[in-house]
Amino acid sequence: MIDTHLMAKNLGLAREAALLAWEKAIKPYYRKQFSIHEKEMEGPATDADLAADSLILEYLRSHCPQGKYGYLSEESDNSTERFAHDMVWIIDPIDGTSDFIRGEEDFAVQIGLAARLEDQGRYYPVLGVVYQPTRSRLYLGALRLGAFEENLETGERVPLEVSQIDSLGPSRMVITKSNLGEKTKAIVAQLSPGTVYQMGSLGLKMCEVARGSADYYINPSPRNCKEWDVCAPDAILREAGGAVTDLHGRDISYNNEDHVLRNGLVTSNQIIHPDILETMEEFKNRTMPLTR
Repeated sequence: MIDTHLMAKNLGLAREAALLAWEKAIKPYYRKQFSIHEKEMEGPATDADLAADSLILEYLRSHCPQGKYGYLSEESDNSTERFAHDMVWIIDPIDGTSDFIRGEEDFAVQIGLAARLEDQGRYYPVLGVVYQPTRSRLYLGALRLGAFEENLETGERVPLEVSQIDSLGPSRMVITKSNLGEKTKAIVAQLSPGTVYQMGSLGLKMCEVARGSADYYINPSPRNCKEWDVCAPDAILREAGGAVTDLHGRDISYNNEDHVLRNGLVTSNQIIHPDILETMEEFKNRTMPLTR
């Protein structure tokens, strides 16, 4: 049973932590000098990633009851102690670090919460905050509370709702703008969407689907997609009416020992999700066998 009052409180905490991470930990480095730390098999991290990670964890731990929550963060916290908790914060202090390093705008602070729900038999994404500071956009969503986009400049908050496009022909597909591999190119050719556009940050691409600006986003990589990339925007997109599965149509599970989503990611407005999976059937069987 989900306590909506607790969800509302936690959503406020995650929102405040994301705002503080930008102002106190990330903004001082943006388009300025910083060190880059290469992580084996994980990509780069900057001084800003590490500072934001520390701030977010400290803020959440100081405001959440001790012993009630576990933590999984890209930059520091991957303790097995989190398996003992029914609720786990899953954090990506900067999603789109490569864009941040280049001084571009497509990066976001992401804070998600996954809960062990009896009726799901897994950890389910129940809350998410995705903050794009360069455009003053804050995406918020929580189970049974809906999903919203908040404009921090105007204070306006509007409900998020996926598109109603019901066929692939006129659909809009958002794809990565970095490391565009042959597999992604082949997927685009296979699905043949009406429009394709590129942007950084996996979370922001999922939020494009949530706000109805894109109809679907696919990440076919068996190694580049991690739980902290997906948890927060997953919660938001589901509350906006969208669908989130792996390439085999299965729901994403969180708080696993292996935090890599090895069967890729398919996100959509839900209406065209079956068509996407069906169209990709031959492709995914040929290039990405099911991981068990």
